[in-house]
Amino acid sequence: MMESYIAVLTKGICQSEENGSFLSRDFDGRKAYLAGSIKDIVSQFGMETVILHTALMLKKRIVVYHPKIEAVQEFTRTLPALVWHRQDWTILHSYMHLHAEELEGLQMCTGYIAGFVELEVSNRPDLYDVFVNLAD
Repeated sequence: MMESYIAVLTKGICQSEENGSFLSRDFDGRKAYLAGSIKDIVSQFGMETVILHTALMLKKRIVVYHPKIEAVQEFTRTLPALVWHRQDWTILHSYMHLHAEELEGLQMCTGYIAGFVELEVSNRPDLYDVFVNLAD
């Protein structure tokens, strides 16, 4: 197993008689972020989607809250697709905690999308320019 992993990591290919070959270039890592669809966001938020799009275009700080981690991750993973032309998935922090060390790293970023399951984040306006409460 380790030999196969190292082969993919160093050469980008792994071949075995049992499983055939695996080419890392055939798997785009950005597709992992496409858990949801933009169509769902537009149907859920309507004209308010423009606020999200504008915030992303201006590289603002977006914080998303929902008590269920699955909902937070699906929504946050879809948001960078609103500015697909940038191809920048580094702005995504799909699951954060209100711990000092995590927030310190987050505040060093100029613009980001951060997901939280703790409602206390709504009392921290220093963390966001746009707050999305998916539960409401």
